[in-house]
Amino acid sequence: MRTTKQGRVGENGKRLASSERCYQQLRWMLMAAQLPEGTRLGEVEWAKRLGTHRAAVREALTMLSHEGVLRRGDRGGFFTPVFEAQDHADVFEARAVLEIGAMRLIHARGLTEANLAPLGEICDAMELLLESDMWLGFIEADRRFHEKIIELAGNKHLVIMYSRASLPHRLPRTSDAAEMRRNFQVTLNDHRQIHRLLVQGSISDAIALMERHLEMSGKLAPVF
Repeated sequence: MRTTKQGRVGENGKRLASSERCYQQLRWMLMAAQLPEGTRLGEVEWAKRLGTHRAAVREALTMLSHEGVLRRGDRGGFFTPVFEAQDHADVFEARAVLEIGAMRLIHARGLTEANLAPLGEICDAMELLLESDMWLGFIEADRRFHEKIIELAGNKHLVIMYSRASLPHRLPRTSDAAEMRRNFQVTLNDHRQIHRLLVQGSISDAIALMERHLEMSGKLAPVF
């Protein structure tokens, strides 16, 4: 049976949609530290996990490798990057430039307590996740807090820049639950204080705390 031009367009559209969906799901997992460093992402395995076909996964993995989010192995295949200490420091340094810039915009635009309420809501979610020892959920919410600061700045180009940058959060190396909980409690306390300072309009103090927060995160990465 002959395939019509309209049919081919429809098939291409579905293929592109599948690739985009795979790309978004995988990128989110990588940015939220859902996959350990050095993990190989096999096309067959991930096609099954994502409920799609290998071609869509292959295209998504290729796009992610071009962005530097994944790396190609010497003998083929795609792997999550293995970060050295300087890599972690560079990531947090880049985040500081973008996030502190966003905080300055938030202050300049006079956002109200109501405008900034989403930051407090994320902190509340982080607290519940911490109390439930849901570490991966906590890491995801942590990243969401920083993304929300970027979004609240009201600059769409800054949002695009931040979302496309390879600035992953990392999984903690420690397996000690008490130590992990202490580290995450510090993160939560910093976030709540940053939110309060922004609401108060104390931009200098808010920026100083964010600088310390990210600097310490870079030094202690992957525990942040």
